[in-house]
Amino acid sequence: MTASFFKVDIRTISRYIDQYNDELVENGYEVLKGKRISHDLLMLLEDFLF
Repeated sequence: MTASFFKVDIRTISRYIDQYNDELVENGYEVLKGKRISHDLLMLLEDFLF
């Protein structure tokens, strides 16, 4: 999704994350999985739609 938005190859996004991981984490970057992504996505959609 991010790669499509920026019109770059997914490998570019992966390399960027690998190269700048420490800085990204300091700025709040995190990988959401399972129930956490479902909950956060639902909250985002709820805020967007209502």
